Amino acid sequence: MRTGAYYFGCHGQAGHFLWGPGMGKIWREEHILPLPLHASVLDGGYAPQGPEVEGLALLHRVHDWTVLAFWDRSVDTRGKCNSVFLFQPNTLTFEQAVEHARVIFPEVYSRFQFQIRPC
Repeated sequence: MRTGAYYFGCHGQAGHFLWGPGMGKIWREEHILPLPLHASVLDGGYAPQGPEVEGLALLHRVHDWTVLAFWDRSVDTRGKCNSVFLFQPNTLTFEQAVEHARVIFPEVYSRFQFQIRPC
């Protein structure tokens, strides 16, 4: 089974990009991630709809990926800012996905001043 981990969102400055562990920027996500996991869908497409409450999250299973998405203004305070963590396999629970985010992407997770909680 393949395993992978990516973060989609802001890091260090405004602008949503795909990042690998260690915060290496991925420039062409279409070579790595299957549709519908490209930037055009990741950018707000998996976060909860309605009021943009920071940390209120949804867990999705898309192809062989677990997708954890929520609104996040910890870098960019404008509306529609979100964070998305993508992990393989697609069998992670909500709690496991949050723990993976904390461990694999500490540079991102440490900036959250809110709790990531299920919608």
